[in-house]
Amino acid sequence: MVDWLIHIDRELMLFLNGFHSPFFDFIMWWISDRFIWTPLYLLILVLFIRKFKSLAFWPILITLMAVAMSDFFSAHIIKEGIHRLRPTYDPVIGQLVHTVHGYTGGLYGFVSSHAANTFALATMSYLFIRSQPLTIFIFAWAIFVSYSRIYLGVHYPADVFCGALFGSLLALVLYFIWLKIPFLHPTR
Repeated sequence: MVDWLIHIDRELMLFLNGFHSPFFDFIMWWISDRFIWTPLYLLILVLFIRKFKSLAFWPILITLMAVAMSDFFSAHIIKEGIHRLRPTYDPVIGQLVHTVHGYTGGLYGFVSSHAANTFALATMSYLFIRSQPLTIFIFAWAIFVSYSRIYLGVHYPADVFCGALFGSLLALVLYFIWLKIPFLHPTR
């Protein structure tokens, strides 16, 4: 069963990674960059402050904790514990994977930290802001950033899916902990 899932993941990886062109190489390279999204992070910060006013510190802190914990656990605990090679290091398909600028990432890729972090931020933004336009945009953004990791050849679809699931669940847990501590939020 596990071998069949790995086979499907490899096939899906090669299929999704196969849609490349110089134009999309450029786009996906920049989509995957964390710092290009600084205006989005600032917008989310402003929305938190507008909604929570003097109590914004706590939702902002919880959100930062979700992203930081997501990054730490995905990069240092899960990847180092699972040891699943990235597609570019996979002896079966490594030579077939399209990369951009020769970037291959570190040796291990399960789970995708980009997917975990973007979905942690998207989930927290949804839970705290509760704005339909923001929710649609922020989850579309998280999906797009996550797909860019497959496009760039540094993650399997399962790495991305599990990273997204991990980041979202971590955010939910932290949000519900926040709800249980009354002095951290306005009365409901």
